Amino acid sequence: MSKQIILCVTEGGFKQKKINEVSFIDKHLRPKYLSEENIEFLCYGTNIYELFRELQTDEFLDTYSIIQKNIKDKNKQPPIYDRDDIAEIYLFFDLDNHATQKNLISSDVDSILEMLRLFDNETDNGKLYISYPMFEAYKHPIQTQRTSHLSTGGSYKTTVAGICDKKLEQLNKLSIKQWNEYLLIHFRHINKFLHDSDSLPEQYLVEDFTQSFIYQKQLKDYIEPNETIYVVSPFVLFLLDYLGNNLLTKLKLEI
Repeated sequence: MSKQIILCVTEGGFKQKKINEVSFIDKHLRPKYLSEENIEFLCYGTNIYELFRELQTDEFLDTYSIIQKNIKDKNKQPPIYDRDDIAEIYLFFDLDNHATQKNLISSDVDSILEMLRLFDNETDNGKLYISYPMFEAYKHPIQTQRTSHLSTGGSYKTTVAGICDKKLEQLNKLSIKQWNEYLLIHFRHINKFLHDSDSLPEQYLVEDFTQSFIYQKQLKDYIEPNETIYVVSPFVLFLLDYLGNNLLTKLKLEI
């Protein structure tokens, strides 16, 4: 294979929703920002905890071999590429009802932090990105409503559908300028959360926007004190991690 694969692993099925993690990256982000990348997708079919537990139980297993086995066990077509074909692995999972119940403020906390430590390198076990609270956070009206209550739980999809900007339900109609503006809004939103600044940083430093940092701040400032979640769609961070300051410079030209 002439070009190694960038593997994106999602939790839900490919046909579950009109727009899901796969279509969001493949049909919308890739053509505009990642057109030259050899990106492939796999659906793990269950939550991230199962993958985490299997890796913990056998030190000789790797993320990709577990995913292959899981897909085969569910009578799905196994991946046709070998582990050596895979250059990087990115994992996209929801915080959702595995963690947004009140018992999050207890035993689940340590396991989530451990997962973020384990899945912190795209060239090793993979890099985990968490959607707060769910994938549909990408269309949350963050300019007027930055948080979501834990009690919303599984009804979040319905709730956000009722309050979102309707153009975000027709992503294929957005121009590149509108996409850049969208990314700007979300990056400022995340920067406000992590660094109390509404502006873009002078430069993008990966260590300033780690998934562990985001989760621990969620716990300290929102989840534990008032049972809310600061809404975060991780896809802008995925792009910035991947494209770095080139994307940040491009976004600044839109200001």
